[in-house]
Amino acid sequence: MRLFGRKSQESESRAAAPAPDKPPLPSVRKMLVVVDGSRLTFDAVDYAIALATRLYCELIAAFVIDTAVMDYLLQMRILIKDEREDFEQDLEQKGRNALARVRSQGEA
Repeated sequence: MRLFGRKSQESESRAAAPAPDKPPLPSVRKMLVVVDGSRLTFDAVDYAIALATRLYCELIAAFVIDTAVMDYLLQMRILIKDEREDFEQDLEQKGRNALARVRSQGEA
């Protein structure tokens, strides 16, 4: 540590002492990454894959569909029932595509 251009005596004594052993990383067996299909998600997936590889743990990917929002849109008459079903099917397909992409990234 430098104080106004001088080393403190405390930092000099610490520099002379051997570094203590670092504690081991905590054991992680499973890691969860949630995807929404956006570009930022896949940047996070790349990071999660690298971290899971380094920690030797299982990576689980999830895509969540918020059906409560769709129910609300139906109640408010913003969507009709047929539109809600189509919208939900589109989201399910988007989720399957996103999860397939995560799987391919993990296998690469």
